[in-house]
Order: sequence, then structure tokens, then C-alpha cells
Amino acid sequence: DDPVFSPDGAQIAFAHEGDLFVKPANGSGEPVLVAKKAGDIVTNDWTADGLIVYTDLPDGNEDLFTIAASPGGGAEPRRLTKTPFAERNAVVSPDGRWLAYASDESGDMQVYLTAWPSLDGKWRVSNDKAAMPRWRRDGGELFFLAHDHHLMSASVAIDGRAPKLGLPRRLFEVHKQVTYLARTTRWAAMPDGDRFLVLEPLVDSSAVRRPLMLMTQLSGQGGRAR
Repeated sequence: DDPVFSPDGAQIAFAHEGDLFVKPANGSGEPVLVAKKAGDIVTNDWTADGLIVYTDLPDGNEDLFTIAASPGGGAEPRRLTKTPFAERNAVVSPDGRWLAYASDESGDMQVYLTAWPSLDGKWRVSNDKAAMPRWRRDGGELFFLAHDHHLMSASVAIDGRAPKLGLPRRLFEVHKQVTYLARTTRWAAMPDGDRFLVLEPLVDSSAVRRPLMLMTQLSGQGGRAR
């Protein structure tokens, strides 16, 4: 489950029966066990400096962890959060300075930013229930999924040591079954932030196949699905 590419695209980290594995992306070799689950691991991100970010359930609540993606395994995980709330969907900004994640500390899932890797400070990005953040490649925009099934966008600029966040705006609506409450992110942004892949069910719920919908965001217009 929940595959993420290494920054160079050469490897994939994924969960299998709740444990974390790494395997070459070309299909060669055997999977290497990187981390054993405390509850049920969901992979979130793979940073430029070789850390895999994931969530686990050590105390029944979702917390954030990192572990070095060492070729031979054996690295020890670092626990980032230990709260009574659920933290999930963590992704590091392209410049390696910020961590975007979702938390229900307000009573509902919201998207937040914090400094990376210190986790100093916290800024709320969303203005309503939302989760599943993703960065544009240049770090100037953060996308996320709102509770009303709309993909949203908020600009991100750095003002001194703090991020300056733009007001969230709607991009387009996705299928009603693509819910922001899922532990795994069900969509991906292309690097330029102009196209998106969304995992959507077929209209016929009895069908087995689940197609990917390509959404193109045109400047000043709504999204189009292909």
C-alpha cells in the first residue's frame, strides 16, 4: 500500500501488512524491511536527504515518524509527534524547510505548516475541514482536499522566518467518494501544479477497476476531467 518514490525515482517505499519496505523501482531485487509497525504504517513522503516520513498508531492515535532509508535497513525511527490527536499526510516542502500535514487538534482535520526539521511554530493553511496536502514543485503553492470534495490551493511565501499564506481557493470538485478523512492521499499534483491525478471510482460501484482521472486546471477556468 501507499507507495512513494525516492527523490531520484530509483526506489519505492511502501507498506505491506502494516510494515514499511523499500524496493528498487525497476522491479529488481527483493523488498528490504525498513520499519516494523507499532500499529499500522502509512507512508507519506521521502525527503531529499533520505528520510521516509510515515504515520503509525503506537498508542491508538496517528503520529508522525521518520526513518532513514538505509540500503541495509536497521535504522531506528524518530517519533515526530506524540499527541492525543491524529496527525497524517505529512509532506516536506521542495526546499526542505517546511512540513505540511493534517491534524484534528481543532476538532476537525485541518492542514498546517511547521518548520522542518525542527517542528518549531505552527500555521494553519486551511480555513475549513481539509487534509491531504501536496506541494507544487517550486514550493510556492500548497494543494489540499477539502471536506466538500474540492481540491484547494493556497499560495506560500516566506516573510522572514514565517510563511505568508494566501487565502485558500477552490480549483475543482472530485468524486464524492474521494474523502479527505482517508489515511492515505488519493490524489497527486503534477510538478507544475497545472494537472492532477485523482483516484476515482467508476459510476458502476460493482466494477473492480478504479481509473485515474487526469484533471487539468486552466488559468481563470474550472478544471476539466479526461
